[in-house]
Amino acid sequence: MFKNLSTVYTYIFSLGLIFLVFSLIGIKEAKAYKTPELYQMVEVVRSEIEVLRKHKQRPLDERAEFPIDHAFPREVYFQALTLRQKAGRLCHEAVQNLMAPPIVVQYSIPQTIEPKDVYEIVNDAWSQIRCAKAGFGISDQIKIDRKQDSNKTLTDVFKSLVQASRQINLLLEQPIEPGDVYSLVEHANAYIVDILNKLAPVWSLTAPTLPEYQTGKKPIDVYKQMLKNFRIIQQIAKESGIDMLYLGDEIQTPVAASDVFDLSSLILSELSFFAAEVGVERIYKLESYPDKVPSDVYQQAQIVEVHLQILEGLAKQYPTW
Repeated sequence: MFKNLSTVYTYIFSLGLIFLVFSLIGIKEAKAYKTPELYQMVEVVRSEIEVLRKHKQRPLDERAEFPIDHAFPREVYFQALTLRQKAGRLCHEAVQNLMAPPIVVQYSIPQTIEPKDVYEIVNDAWSQIRCAKAGFGISDQIKIDRKQDSNKTLTDVFKSLVQASRQINLLLEQPIEPGDVYSLVEHANAYIVDILNKLAPVWSLTAPTLPEYQTGKKPIDVYKQMLKNFRIIQQIAKESGIDMLYLGDEIQTPVAASDVFDLSSLILSELSFFAAEVGVERIYKLESYPDKVPSDVYQQAQIVEVHLQILEGLAKQYPTW
């Protein structure tokens, strides 16, 4: 790929400049911007992804937009984190001959998430995509449309983020796997346990055990279980007077591990918000478990349901928790 050591050093230096320059641009612009600017940034990222798609001659994910409405900053933020994680993996694949294994990305979730927080994560994802372009030797530049649509909402941003994330799935040599989803579901469960420990410490005296392990489960089974979990969260929010986005019942097929990952990220956004409401903080840090299969994830998703049911019971008794 590189003719001599000097070329390698030049490449690494140039790559470093990409990360530095574009991260600084993001920090500057994030101080004063609104939702239309955020939407524009996501569209820029999608344009970069399209350049990569054509270069790698990968198919286009033509599924309809994710069926949500009335998105809030926290929900958009976590979808941006999902995009960032996948973009980081793509960057690593593009330059893996020069870099160490991918670094596990971690973030301290802001207690109150605002659009500017989303912008910074999307900007970070953009730098990862540009890293991938450089790694694949792609010099094609995109044209950035400076016109902004003032009618764009956070719901539009959310849907665009999901579409970008879906397309990256088709670019990855090592796509999102059950082990990645397991980490996310496990993180969601940890949030619920933290909340229960905060609200009613004695609950642990009768804490449930893991449901029986079921073999032969597939991503669609895990997806349906996590959708069921989302409905419980929806009910908890309703009981407690908390607004959250609307998610339709339609399941867009085919369902892969990456789709379960995206839904689980949405669930994590709600649980993170619940946790912040009672003073619980957690570092967003996801590590993959290569040995996990869909049945492992399904079992973890089931214990999430059991714990959510306990939390729902508390919410009905104490709606102002």
